[in-house]
This record gives sequence, structure tokens and C-alpha cells, in this order.
Amino acid sequence: ANNLMVLNTWFKCHQRRKYTWISPNGETKNQIDFIMVNKQWFSSFSNCVTKPGADCDTDHILLTAKLKLKGFKKKVTEIPLIRYDLARQHDTEGLNKYLIETENRFEILLKTDEEKSPDELWTDMKEIWNQTAESLLGRKKISKGKPWISEKTKELADRKRKAREEGDKPEYQRLKADIKKQVSADKREWLTTECAKIQEFDINNKSKDLFNQIRRVKRKPFQPKQITVKNQQGTSLTDPIEIMNRWKEYGEKLFDSEAASSDPCGHIERKEPEPMMTEIETAIRKLKNGKSPGMDNIPAELLKACGNNALKAKHKLCTTIWNTCRWPTEWKEQELIMLYKAGDAKDCSNYRTIALISHTSKIMLYIILERIKTKVEEELAEEQAGFRPGRGTGGMLCAIQVISKCTLMKDIIQGKLEGKRGRGRPRAAYLDNIKTWTRRNSTEIYTMTERREEWRKLVQKAVRAANASRSDAG
Repeated sequence: ANNLMVLNTWFKCHQRRKYTWISPNGETKNQIDFIMVNKQWFSSFSNCVTKPGADCDTDHILLTAKLKLKGFKKKVTEIPLIRYDLARQHDTEGLNKYLIETENRFEILLKTDEEKSPDELWTDMKEIWNQTAESLLGRKKISKGKPWISEKTKELADRKRKAREEGDKPEYQRLKADIKKQVSADKREWLTTECAKIQEFDINNKSKDLFNQIRRVKRKPFQPKQITVKNQQGTSLTDPIEIMNRWKEYGEKLFDSEAASSDPCGHIERKEPEPMMTEIETAIRKLKNGKSPGMDNIPAELLKACGNNALKAKHKLCTTIWNTCRWPTEWKEQELIMLYKAGDAKDCSNYRTIALISHTSKIMLYIILERIKTKVEEELAEEQAGFRPGRGTGGMLCAIQVISKCTLMKDIIQGKLEGKRGRGRPRAAYLDNIKTWTRRNSTEIYTMTERREEWRKLVQKAVRAANASRSDAG
């Protein structure tokens, strides 16, 4: 009854290990004490016997049960990641509902005549995107089970569980063997389907989908999470607060810079024109899909899937920031992801820091970047290949390899003609830049924009007020 099982009568043991009570005259022995557990926890017990030798000063005998304990991982309370189900945007009906809802809400926002600060305006816009996505798109569901388990296998598992509860051992053993065969068949079928998708993506040159599919199929090796770090003296830290302070200390040192002594909000002699609607449209198109959002949880896909009213609201926000030179507080915050590279996992310097910033703030940054691109091109050296149109670091590495091979062949041929031994392979020295450009003196960034006072004002505001929070890559 009540889904309980009696441990005393289940395990096989000697007769003298069964009785739990002895009469005062010592002649009568009975089993009147029992240990009962729920069937859910029955497998955790390995034995149940009495201990006649224990002196308990009673006519009852000590009854004991052997419990198997298992270690478990303590769950750390973390801020849950909000990822919307963006696949519903590909559905025509779902996309239309999202567009209509956002357009109606942005229309109401634009009709208000109240003058709002950048923070207030951004808060209203963020609520529209998040609330609409939450209600219409929903959150992305993450499956924790094996992806190849079919419904037929789940049905067999339910029947096996029922047979065990009823005590039908032959049926239980038969279903156990059937499930093992069915799981193997399900996995083979799943691998065949997934490998066919990999081949299809490879043929169609869809590199992103190809690598995502390979990661899905490939078995990820076990990687223990590093929970301790070393301080500057090399002592290991285990307390969570000390670990967080160590990362804070490391981040402050990594991103340290000497701020310019001049006031970034000084007098502006020349007024630059406000951002135009076409500039905002171009900046939105430059946003990349599939990138992790910032602390506002708004991906680039939601910013692109908006109508005319949403575009006007973005334009109003950008012009307000441009005229007031005040960035929204949330735009100045960024989440740092620590990715382990190589070496000692306890050393903070062996991690790569990736900053997640708001995608909406990138619209403003793209506008500023386009307007100062001419000045940036003048400042960059001719040898600079990274992050420049028409060039790439891969091309530069290929050029170095070609030069190295040609120099080696020239030396070999010249040595053969002159009868001398060649000098061998050419030597090359590679210089690595510091980990982050923000560690450099920020005065260089300000000086780069000194010919455009208003741009300098906006850039200085963003650099000075930048904040960061730490997050591990799980």
C-alpha cells in the first residue's frame, strides 16, 4: 500500500538476523519491527538485518539497513539565460503577429510628447521587444535527453517500469532486452539522418550550418569545470567571493588605461549632423545573426524583424543620444565570458575574454564608425590587414609563407650555381599584440577623433563609463 516496500522481508539473510523481538522468558521470537521505504528509493538499499549483539536495554533488537550514498553536484544559483525561440520567425504567421504587435506598441510610444532621457526611452523600447518576444515567440527549449530516443523506446520504458512495480520479473527482463535493441536501432537511424545533413550542408557550402551539425553529432569530451584560481602570489583561491574579486582585479589590470585629462563634455565648436534614417537602416543590416545578445537579452534577429515605427523609434533614440551625449546605462555594461585557452587552468591570464555588448548599441557604434572611417584609414599602417576591407590576416600569412618558400629556393639555387652551401631556411619573428586594444592609452583613441569634436565626445563617454560583469563559459 502507498507504494511502499518492506526491507526486512526482501533481502535473504540468516534466521537469527530476522527476528526483532524476544519475549521476557527468552523462548518466543517474532518479527514485529519493520523498515518500509518508497519503491522509488528501494534500489538505494543493499541489505537489512538485525544486530542481536547490540545492547539497547530493551526486549527489541536493533534493526539496521545499509544505504548506498551517492555524491552529487551542488547547484549554484545563476542568472538564467533567456534565449527566445527565433525559429518561429521563419513561420509567416508568427512573423506577421510579431510585426503587428511591435508596430502597434512602437506607434503608441512615438505618439507620446513627453521628453525622455536616453535611459527612459531605451527602457521602454527594451520592454516592447522582450515582452513581445516572450509572449509570441516563447523561449527556446533545450532538450537534456538523448536526441535519438524514439517514442517507441519511451513506450517500452513505461511498460518496463510498470512490470517492475507489479513484480512481473519475466516480463521485466524481456522488455529490458527489447529496449536495449531498440535504443541501438534508434541511434543508428539518428546518426544516418544527421550525417546526411552534414553532407548536404557541405555540398551547398553552408559552413556555419556544417560546423554546428558536426558539433551536434560529435561526442563532446568531458571537461571538468575549473572552480579555483590563483592570486598574484600563486596561492589557490576556493572561496567564491575571493575568486570573483580576483577576476575583478585581473579585469581592471587588463583593461586599465590612462584617461585623457581633458573634459570629454567640453565645448563643441562645430555641430555634426544628426544620424539619418538611412544610416540606421544600413547599421541594422550590418548586425550579424546567431550572435549572443548582451545583458538586455535582445538578439539581432529581433532588431531586424521590425517595421517602420520601430525604425523611427531607433532613430529617435540615436538622435537623443547624439544631442545629449548620454549613453544608456545598460549600453555601458558588458558581460565578460572567460574561455580557457591553454596552460595552467588556474591562471587568469590563460583565458580569453569575450565581451557581450548590447546589439542595439552597435547601431550607434556603426554610425560613428562609418563617419570616422576616412580618418581611421589614414591612421592605420599599410601593413595592417586585419579588420580592413579587401584584406585579411589569412592572406598575409599566405604571403609570408610564399616569401619564405621563394627565399629558400633562391638560396638553394644560388648555392648550387656558386658551389656554396646554402644558408638554410629563412628566419622569421612574429610579434603578438596585447590582449585587448582597450588596454592601450585611451588618449590615442581620443586623439584619433580630435578633428571631429562631437565624435570624440561620444567615444570618450563610452570608453570612460564602460562596466563589465564576469561569466564563465559553461
